[in-house]
Amino acid sequence: MKKLVLFASVVTVPILAIAVREAVRYAAAGADPSRASGSSLLFLLGAGMALIPLWTGVIIAARLRRRLAVRTPFDVTAAITMAEARKRSPAPRCPRCERPRLVESAPGCSFCGEPWSAP
Repeated sequence: MKKLVLFASVVTVPILAIAVREAVRYAAAGADPSRASGSSLLFLLGAGMALIPLWTGVIIAARLRRRLAVRTPFDVTAAITMAEARKRSPAPRCPRCERPRLVESAPGCSFCGEPWSAP
């Protein structure tokens, strides 16, 4: 987002500087019709046609990014968790208490102490 705003600002500053100069020329031409030229008005319209969509895009991108930033961490975490859960086989159950095995290296059941039988 910062890069997008920086890009839009870098493009906007020179265009606005030239637009101010052309606006002054256009206003001066109103006082002296012999200096009137359509190029100043044409540049002002062109600058508006360029800058308005540019900054509209920046605002839309900022709103979308804010909306996606709220949802994305949970969505990605849930997707990764579900994918990993599907890969993992179910833990073997204790033959005595029927609870799943919690520790792989334990010699017996963590709940009732029943030793693990060899598979």
